[in-house]
Amino acid sequence: MRGTDIPIAYVGDTPRRSAGQHDYDGAVKAIAAVMVEDLKLPRVDSVLYLYPHLGSYEMGLRMELDDRPNAAARSVSLATASCTRRKVLADGERLGRLSWPNRVRTVAHEMIHLAQFALADWACKTPHYWLMEGFAEWGAFTILDRLGLEDFANTVDVSNRGARAQGSAALPLLDRLGSEAEWTAAETKVGRQAIYSQSFLAVDFLIQRKGLAAVLDYFRRFRESPARSDHFAAAFGEDAEAFGAEFDAHLKTLFM
Repeated sequence: MRGTDIPIAYVGDTPRRSAGQHDYDGAVKAIAAVMVEDLKLPRVDSVLYLYPHLGSYEMGLRMELDDRPNAAARSVSLATASCTRRKVLADGERLGRLSWPNRVRTVAHEMIHLAQFALADWACKTPHYWLMEGFAEWGAFTILDRLGLEDFANTVDVSNRGARAQGSAALPLLDRLGSEAEWTAAETKVGRQAIYSQSFLAVDFLIQRKGLAAVLDYFRRFRESPARSDHFAAAFGEDAEAFGAEFDAHLKTLFM
């Protein structure tokens, strides 16, 4: 089961072009630079562990996520961030089949999750799931844009077209994506990509209206309490249900 450890840490003056050199070590440093310098996320000292194949990845998930039921089932994801272990676990073999920009995006997504955990002082409480996953997507695509690997505006356009193709009636309301169980059920019913795209668009809409600082404030509020509805209202000045209705109305404009 021997794999590869890649340190995750912020290193000042990291050349961002290193993200395009098909080297995980350089990419991780470049991702961390954008996270800290551009997105104002906390520095995280962690590790990306690349397992050599699916079997070892599943075994690693069972060992590292022993606090989670059916941990090996998470192998449907190519990579997973662990709050309790403070690391990113990844299936190196399947990750290697992706294009390089998609590999960087996958790693960046999980590193954003580590930053979310760090904002809450590693309390490991669960925010609104759509906001947790949507912000990881938004952050990952922002990082790709800043590293010159993919244009953010193109990502928004692709997500909008995907939402139109799916149809608003098929997509669940955000208040049906609050818990991990609801998120998993929606993935099964509508499709994994559709739910991630919807959550990405929701977070992009939220940041346009409320600003990035409010999103970071929301995650910080989980240091003391798991009361996600209270935290949403305090950070954004409205309750999650009201925002969900506004976003649903916004989403419908994509189909006009």
